[in-house]
Amino acid sequence: MIRKLFTTQLGWALIAGAAVGAIGMGVFLHSLRPAHADPADPVIMTQSDLDILTKIETAQMRLAEKVMPSVVHIDISGRGEGSGVVFRRDGYILTNAHVVGNAREVTVTFNDGKQEKGEVLPDTMSDLAVVKVKRTNLRALAFADSETVKPGQMVVAVGSPFGLQQSITFGHVSAVNRSDQWAGGGFGGARPYFDLIQTDAAINPGNSGGPLLNIRGEIVGINTAINTTIGQNSGVGFAIPANMAKVIAEALANEGKVTRAYLGLTPANMLGIDMEKTKVAQGAIVRAVQEDAPAGKAGIKEGDVIIKIGDINVRGELDVRNAMITHKPGTKVPITYVRDGKTNTVQVELATRPDVVEASAPARERTPQSTPERFRDPFGWFGPPAGERSQSDGTTPVRLGVSVAPLDEQTASLSPTGKGVYISAVEPGSVAARARIPADVVLLKVGNVEITSPEQLQETIASFKPGDRTLITYARSTRAGTSQVTVTVTF
Repeated sequence: MIRKLFTTQLGWALIAGAAVGAIGMGVFLHSLRPAHADPADPVIMTQSDLDILTKIETAQMRLAEKVMPSVVHIDISGRGEGSGVVFRRDGYILTNAHVVGNAREVTVTFNDGKQEKGEVLPDTMSDLAVVKVKRTNLRALAFADSETVKPGQMVVAVGSPFGLQQSITFGHVSAVNRSDQWAGGGFGGARPYFDLIQTDAAINPGNSGGPLLNIRGEIVGINTAINTTIGQNSGVGFAIPANMAKVIAEALANEGKVTRAYLGLTPANMLGIDMEKTKVAQGAIVRAVQEDAPAGKAGIKEGDVIIKIGDINVRGELDVRNAMITHKPGTKVPITYVRDGKTNTVQVELATRPDVVEASAPARERTPQSTPERFRDPFGWFGPPAGERSQSDGTTPVRLGVSVAPLDEQTASLSPTGKGVYISAVEPGSVAARARIPADVVLLKVGNVEITSPEQLQETIASFKPGDRTLITYARSTRAGTSQVTVTVTF
């Protein structure tokens, strides 16, 4: 083979190329300097690059200098600590309700080292609180429109991580519209959060209550929670959006409490599948309606898309919830919605929000005996391993990946209708797990099918094929009572 190479032009070309490459490598290696630092070496950056980076660095330092006086450290008589942000010059500071806990008075430390006692005005339902101090002429930060916040946007977190006051971190918005339930620890039990802003700006214990800012120094959110397995920053932090924080803060500052009107429906952000079905690009879709509540009496139905409440153009779930704070119980408000491609407007007389459950129901204890050794699909078990069974056409039947049981006296309390099936466990890596459906909830609907039994769930799931998409609605217990969540699942 080698001898044949010498008899062809291609062979000589390859050999010549190899020789030239070897000579070139030798020259290159000979020209290398020893691998030690030479203090006389210039920085390997062009002046243009250095000018750009210097401008960015200067802007960051200037931003920090401007916002630091508005961020405070909050101490709860040695029982806890957190952060806060001045939003009104006349002594009003916004923080998290879980930071102040049940305290009526806290100590506020300002950027200049001065301390003031502050009166606490909490709203536990939103996990926000206002602290009023006597000091005035403070430097206040403005609220941004959090609906304009987009993934990839640069943000800044300021606060007191681990008690280290006046700490600043830079990052980006990782995602928006994160809604979830957080439990335990310093968060005072399970509570619902809506439309959270996710960020990779470092947030740690002690940052709670501090601001998440845009590059203009405006508040886009209030740092509230982290997703972590180690008790500290893992690059996944969450902030309550400014639009909600502003409404709550102003209500607490002006009235000392938050009064919520009541529609009696469950709003949700539009998913892609909703937009395709309704042909509506913006609004809040109605997932459930209580027939004897104001919305139900006015004729609003499940599946309607609310696009306007009073003078407020509804862009999503949060706008509906905020409208229940800006409009008072007993007032009549026009609500515009889309149904079957037609736009309708009805007058709705808002009611007073019913008393909410102040503590979530305790999680039902699961013993090893309650989880089968081998997950099975009949009546809602996880099912056999993929490929163990086949349909007549040779395809593997789809599986949701949940273990369910009929509702009993205890689990029925989770369901707003008294119907559904109780999810006791979720198979890791399954369709349900990928859609972030948790255990200890009641599955209410698959698509438009209301689930009433494990057998019906099994039949409904069997109607789907690999690659199909649908919506699944489940109910869970939260600090504010029972809430409904709808997610998209892909089989």
